[in-house]
Amino acid sequence: FPVTIKLETIADPDYHQNKNKSWEHLKKLEPLAYGEGKNWEEYGECIELVFASYADRTQKSPFVTHIWDEIMLLRAELPEKTESFMRTLIASPRKASSCEICITHSLTTEGLPGSEKIMESIKKSSIQLRLKANARKEPLFKGTISGWIDNDGNDIEEMPITIPEWFRPDFLIKIWEKKKSSDSKNKNKK
Repeated sequence: FPVTIKLETIADPDYHQNKNKSWEHLKKLEPLAYGEGKNWEEYGECIELVFASYADRTQKSPFVTHIWDEIMLLRAELPEKTESFMRTLIASPRKASSCEICITHSLTTEGLPGSEKIMESIKKSSIQLRLKANARKEPLFKGTISGWIDNDGNDIEEMPITIPEWFRPDFLIKIWEKKKSSDSKNKNKK
């Protein structure tokens, strides 16, 4: 069955620099942006709001997603939230129908805020997608995926992948804009 996931938030202290490039297409989905202009206090508010929503959301709630960028800086910028951020992110989203996307530069305690104690849980309960770019920082749509489990229950580690044409931003945006135009025309006919 098709699942619709609403993008609720983007927490990014560099949103002011990224909104017209990195988030160009996703901002059309009208998520709430937190942290713009290196505002870590606002980023922290986003953490509190999302985690508070877990108290009311259930597995029957409509799916939502949140994007957390620059999480490797949490330890320095929001030290009081660091441990609880990763513990909650690992333990709670599934039960709240929340799909969390974390963007970091490495899968270490430096790249992900937290301790060595929870690092094993992070690695075992998340899917890691590592995409490559060329020297000009342009995406190659190739990389590896880890943390996936195949149909026989085997862990997939560092499996080479190529993102197909139909799943690349330009193609998906064309579909979204075509659907939006079609929905608008159908709405006007009524």
